Amino acid sequence: MECGDKSLASLSELRRNTLFGSSQGPLFNLLAEAALLIDVNDNMILDANEAALQTFGYSIEEMLTLRIADLGMDSISEHDMLLGLPPFPLYPAILHECTLRHKNGRMLWVEVTSKRISFDDRPCVLALLRDVTDRKETEERLRIIREALEDCGSSVLIARPDGAATYLNAAFGLLFGYTRDRLEEVCLEAIFADPVQGMEVFRSVVMGGQWQGEIRMISMAKRDFLAYLRATPVLGDDYDVHYVTFILNDITERKQLESQVFQAQNMKAIGQLAAGIAHEINTPTQYIGDNVRFLRDNFSAYLVLAEKCAEWIENFKNGQPPSSNQWSELETLIEQVNLPYLRNEIPMAFTQTLDGIARVSEIVRAMRQFTHVSITERKVIDLNQAIQNAITVTRNEWRYAAAMETNLDPDLPAVPCFPGEINQVLLNLIVNAAHAIAERANIAVRTRENLETKGRITISTRQDRDWVEIRVADTGTGIPEAIRESVFDLFFSTKDVGKGTGQGLSICHAVVVDKHKGMISFETEEGKGTTFIVRLPLIVEELDEVYGKTSEKP
Repeated sequence: MECGDKSLASLSELRRNTLFGSSQGPLFNLLAEAALLIDVNDNMILDANEAALQTFGYSIEEMLTLRIADLGMDSISEHDMLLGLPPFPLYPAILHECTLRHKNGRMLWVEVTSKRISFDDRPCVLALLRDVTDRKETEERLRIIREALEDCGSSVLIARPDGAATYLNAAFGLLFGYTRDRLEEVCLEAIFADPVQGMEVFRSVVMGGQWQGEIRMISMAKRDFLAYLRATPVLGDDYDVHYVTFILNDITERKQLESQVFQAQNMKAIGQLAAGIAHEINTPTQYIGDNVRFLRDNFSAYLVLAEKCAEWIENFKNGQPPSSNQWSELETLIEQVNLPYLRNEIPMAFTQTLDGIARVSEIVRAMRQFTHVSITERKVIDLNQAIQNAITVTRNEWRYAAAMETNLDPDLPAVPCFPGEINQVLLNLIVNAAHAIAERANIAVRTRENLETKGRITISTRQDRDWVEIRVADTGTGIPEAIRESVFDLFFSTKDVGKGTGQGLSICHAVVVDKHKGMISFETEEGKGTTFIVRLPLIVEELDEVYGKTSEKP
């Protein structure tokens, strides 16, 4: 086989005369690095060692038919660096990196050390190639990761276990006022509004744990803000913690917006219930008014009769018995007053009036407790009473569509929570249940199907170890399978435009999961109904340690 002007038979002589040959035998093939001998005049590969053959995937016969361009150096500057040098034997070696092509087409990054040599008075290049593809790919991955960290909206800080910062992205620098060229100025203790709490978090992560939650932080300019922080240990091959990454976001504005949305939704819900509350109050006040007017009208007749009797008593004392005309007048007054009738009706009027007053008081008390919002701290509440209050204030929403049943555990322990927000959750779940039942009734009307009875809402409570569980079950339409994953999404609603904002269940999820570190889920069957399940923790101190304290709103 011909290889330029050289045949395979001349390879031994060629190897003995290369830089790595000797009269004792070739050292060329013993090199750990890939080595190529290239003819400058025709760019043919004159020789390749075993490492080069393995690197590029060719046999020696195939390799000796190739030019250097066949390995991918046909149109890049590295070609000139290798082959375009003057033929000086002592010309210095050149070190550079380039890409070459494997036999299967895969591109390889190689680090090339090239040296001009002379063989048989012909200019050649001896190239030592080191495959650095893994390193370049690792560098590329690191570059992508670095760019991703720079472009992500979160603030990122990486520190060693001793607390020394090793990296921060632009978002972190902008948020806290630090620059990357002055990493030594970053003091972990100084970025937490509560340094003791912050360093406890850091030490817990250095010990191999992970921490996430809301925590107050402070910038160089002393701006105090609320952040959601995720701190994660980075383990080395020895499974020791080598670094700790902090990924955080300033959530101050978001929390303020959530608070405003919650208050707006709360007020909107109260506004929607106002007509129903007015109707609920109007019914007892009407019969209170009717009874009071009845008592007022009959009191006048009673008063005339009483005054006449008092007059006769005075006459009797003075020795003047009543005349026959006066007896007739008394009988007429008794008939006008209708004593037998009033003897039954007046006590009943008083009873109804007192019942009406009690009903109005119950509604007002429930409204007052329902709209009370605890902002700064948790309170321990009677959850069963909160449910009764929610049932009362939503009565006009469900009374025409469903019967209300309760199965409340009388031994349920008091629950630490934010009362106003839990009230909002209960209201949303009850109203949703009533609407689902009403929708089923509307479907029945539209399809001319008959419902034997109106729907049913069942609310139950129970204790499950360190949790309290609330179940709100309805006999409504159920949730279609296609939308079950979206029911807790913000602004997602299946109701007609103008009838729902899509915020109710989203707020329930935010209150239960984010605010109380609880759980909310549902069980549903189309055409049969849905049960929403809320689980609230009874022990909040341990949750505060795991998730961070959430007892304050910004």
